[in-house]
Amino acid sequence: MVEKFRVLGDETRLRIVKLLQQTPWLYVCDIVAVLEQPFYAISRHLKELRHIGLVMEQKEGRFIRYSLGKSVSPSDEKLYELITTIENDQTLRDRDRLRKRLEIRLKNPEISCELVEE
Repeated sequence: MVEKFRVLGDETRLRIVKLLQQTPWLYVCDIVAVLEQPFYAISRHLKELRHIGLVMEQKEGRFIRYSLGKSVSPSDEKLYELITTIENDQTLRDRDRLRKRLEIRLKNPEISCELVEE
């Protein structure tokens, strides 16, 4: 559990988990766009979150999509519950940017990840 708190002590990783709580899965490009951070940085953060089991990845063609890891313990459930309660200006902006991005995807499901523009 200490390792999970260490990993979640990074604001970007916490923001990624909050995003994944709002939708069943996200592509890396969606997370990059919403958080406005470079691909390599988001990939590094996702690797740490995967390592402790908080997120899972699934390959889909050329793309990888991520979802929350399956909770295997009551402490994981409590941790996810606690993360849900975190709200600030940044998480509200993230939620709004994610909503807009997913609306674009919903209206244009045939476009690839790189072509989604806000």
